[in-house]
Amino acid sequence: MTESSILSDKRLYLWIKHEDIAFFQSNLEAEEGLARIRTEKKEGNESLIVLLYMASREEELKIVLKALENSGVETRTDVAR
Repeated sequence: MTESSILSDKRLYLWIKHEDIAFFQSNLEAEEGLARIRTEKKEGNESLIVLLYMASREEELKIVLKALENSGVETRTDVAR
């Protein structure tokens, strides 16, 4: 999987607390290329991140996001602020 193939597929924008970003990123990285994470904007105690992922791995990403939610990581998808 090349970075250009990731960038040409899907994006998911999420607001996440600053203190949860490292834990969130380490879990994504443990899934071997599931998604790349980029910080787009910082506001207050949260950051807007974008997850870049291949459409073929969307179900895997949903499972990881659900597991992170169950472990206490809170995210929001309301991008417009």
